Amino acid sequence: MDIDENGLFELRERFADVGNTYMLRDIKREHTVEMKGIDTVFHCAALKHVDICEKNAWLTVLTNVYGTRNVILQAIDDGVKTFVLVSTDKAVNPIGVMGATKLLAEKLMQWDNKRIKLVTVRFGNIWGSRGSLYMRIKHQIETGNPITITDPDMKRYYFSLQEAAEFIIRAGEEGKNGEIWIPKMKLQSLEWIINEICHELCPNAMPPKKLIGIRPGEKMVEELYTEQEKLRLIDHDSFYVIPPLEY
Repeated sequence: MDIDENGLFELRERFADVGNTYMLRDIKREHTVEMKGIDTVFHCAALKHVDICEKNAWLTVLTNVYGTRNVILQAIDDGVKTFVLVSTDKAVNPIGVMGATKLLAEKLMQWDNKRIKLVTVRFGNIWGSRGSLYMRIKHQIETGNPITITDPDMKRYYFSLQEAAEFIIRAGEEGKNGEIWIPKMKLQSLEWIINEICHELCPNAMPPKKLIGIRPGEKMVEELYTEQEKLRLIDHDSFYVIPPLEY
């Protein structure tokens, strides 16, 4: 289910022999995202690019907050058992529109109810996911353009696409209502991450780089949890769980 018509078309072509159902929907509109007969929903729909969200604050609120609210309510009405929200480390002490809206989406998932299990997963950068830093650098290399860097000293958490998919499924299976699951991701400088991607994509030559400066809404160092969340953090071997507050 997506609002991206071409994205749905490409998925249908890629998995033509699987027998999936592809639906074109807009989560900003109420009562249009039907889910009858579905047990688990993985809610990944969001506006995610920090600079674009800064310039389109109202649409970002409609999509990331109101859209999440619409999908949760529809899931409850249609009898969905488990609802997993994919969030971001930018929701921790946010300074930009994107992070602030994802924080509000996380707050919607804290609802104490008996009708559906609401679980949030909080990620950093997912290597190879659509719109990710990895894919942007890949495109710049393929088109012969310099690799653009905001600030080499920025630090970001990163996770592989395979790890992220497995973690989301596990959180949906084992998580409890209102919990936030956070994998123990690696924190590295932006320069290190970009060099690793470049070495993987073009091992014989390092492409030129261009410094473009930090953009509005971006932080120098991302965080996995707030100081208040740290007080009730449950530390597992490979991930953290933040239980919901008692209201």
